[in-house]
Amino acid sequence: MKPKHNILSILLFLACILFSFTLYAQSGRISIDLSGRGWKLWYDKEANWKSESLVMPPLDVRTLPIVIPSSGWNIFSTNDALEVKVPGTAEEYLQTISGPEGDIHGVSWWSRMIQIPSFNKGMKVYLKFESIRSRAEIFINRQLVDYQIVDNTPFEVDITPYVQKGTTAELAVRITDAGGNYDWRDGALITWGDKTLPPGHAFGGITGKVCMEVRPAVHVADIYMQNTPELTTVNAIVSIDNQLSRVDERDVLFTIYEWNNP
Repeated sequence: MKPKHNILSILLFLACILFSFTLYAQSGRISIDLSGRGWKLWYDKEANWKSESLVMPPLDVRTLPIVIPSSGWNIFSTNDALEVKVPGTAEEYLQTISGPEGDIHGVSWWSRMIQIPSFNKGMKVYLKFESIRSRAEIFINRQLVDYQIVDNTPFEVDITPYVQKGTTAELAVRITDAGGNYDWRDGALITWGDKTLPPGHAFGGITGKVCMEVRPAVHVADIYMQNTPELTTVNAIVSIDNQLSRVDERDVLFTIYEWNNP
């Protein structure tokens, strides 16, 4: 019987270790990839986007006009919404005529459900987008939380005030594409109603990966490895974000791995 007791003790010990790691993971940074499958796409042909105002940053989303899908929010649960993957473009899924003649202009909605993980008090929830084109309006539970007119540039948005931990939330992205160039020269300006935009490719969508991050109040915000004239020397430039209302001291641990041999 003694060996069995030893085995039981070992199993209980391992369970305690796994449990402690689980608790630690919920207090540290949590990253959830929202790319790939699970998205719905709907083409809003009735949207009057050409007459809409364009708002430059910085801005307050609370002052922006309220927009909704022309067929209502429930459109994403119908067969009119296509099952798609992100990154993706409207042309990839909606274009039926090849070439410039079949280019998709206007508003497309990209939607999916996201599971908000449990996390400790003081942590914040962010959505990170690698790239969109050309205007993106971000909604959480049908409420506007961000507006981006600078395309093909990474951005993130703090959605903490709009979600509750341990629940499911609805993410919707309203993409507006005013057209663009059909070759690699990107020479022609883009007309958006009575406005003019810089040149760009003629496609619209969520063109980069999307992820959700839950971060502690004090966390590493950015790491930049700067080259030097010495081949074996680089400068590690680390930005720390402190969301606390006080000065906080933390230890920062660097681990260096050989390239391609972690």
